[in-house]
Formats: sequence, C-alpha cells, structure tokens
Amino acid sequence: MGTIDSETADRQLLALLDRYRCPLPFHAARAQLLGALVSPASDYSSREALAALWGKKSPAFSSGDSEIDAVLQSLSERLSHSETTGETFCLTPLDTQPTREELARLALVRREEIDAFVAGLFGNEEALELTKPAHAALDSMADIRSLLQHLRNFLDDPMKRSSPEGIAASLKSVQDMMPPLETAMNKVLQQCSAVRKQGVRKVKGADTNRVLH
Repeated sequence: MGTIDSETADRQLLALLDRYRCPLPFHAARAQLLGALVSPASDYSSREALAALWGKKSPAFSSGDSEIDAVLQSLSERLSHSETTGETFCLTPLDTQPTREELARLALVRREEIDAFVAGLFGNEEALELTKPAHAALDSMADIRSLLQHLRNFLDDPMKRSSPEGIAASLKSVQDMMPPLETAMNKVLQQCSAVRKQGVRKVKGADTNRVLH
C-alpha cells in the first residue's frame, strides 16, 4: 500500500475538521496533531490526540468511523515515511503579500503552529524527558517564536509606523526563519518518534519543559 501524499493527507484532515466544526484553524490543528502523534507522553492514543483538538467539547467519534481512521492512518504513514526517506514536514503554505496586514497574519500563523505543536507534544504532561537534540530543537523554536511575537506586537500597535520597504524587509526575514523552523520541528518529530517507539520517558524536572512564551 503506497504512502498517501501530504496534500491528500491535509485534505482529509481539513474535511474532518470541517465536518466536526473544530475550533482550531487548520494550521494549528495539524501542528498539534503531529506533535501529539510522536509525543512520548503515556496513555495518549491517536484518537485521544485527535479529540484534544476540540478541547473539553470533543465530539463523540464513532469507533468505526472510516474517515477518522483514514486521517490517522495517513498521518502515521506520513511520519513513518519521513523517518525512512528523510522527507521533511513542511509548515502550512501561505501566499503572503508585502503588506502590514498580511505580514501580521503570517507572524500569527507561524507562532500558532509552534504553540500548537508544543501543546500536542506535551499533551497533559508538565514535563517530559527528551533527547538533547530534541531539547536543542525546542530551544530554536522558542527563539523563533519570540521573534515572531515581537513582530506581531509591533504590527498590532497602530502607533508604530512602518514603511513599505520596512514591511518587505521584515517579510523576507520571517520567510528566512521558516527553513530553520521546519528543521527544528522535524528534528523534534524524528527524535520523539524514536523515543515513543522505545517506550514512555517522563520526568518531573521543570528544565525539561521550556515554555515557549
């Protein structure tokens, strides 16, 4: 059975989210679900990871719902395929024009993807024992998140002026951050997927759970 391509997997997930009226936007839902699927946290099944997208108002999924099974299967295959081929997970594609409004939206979407990914990874746990490469990748994600939030705060302030040249330069800077961000997210996916296959690894030390604020 061939691996489902990423576009097909995304369409399946989007259809499911629309069907059950998920409160999260697609980009955040996808990132949270992928983080949850590789999470070393215990007793967190793929269906529970999916249900968590709705928070406390999770819909009653039927155990025999073929649409849900297809979504989870395609995402699992996608992760496995990435491990064996080295193909990487990509952020949600966005066509962004060099305007203040669209730059603000881009910064928000990328920050939400980071937050959702980390939320899925940690699940209900306050801390996890992760590999050093995974920790380093999370640190990189935290640094990028901080820059995105700083930019968003600036753009949301009507008292802060910006020139077209400044907006274009900032847009390029954000776009230049995306490859390192994808690299960091893929490192976490690969490292945590390997740990999950070996078994659960939890600790209580707060230094293992960096809050990305």
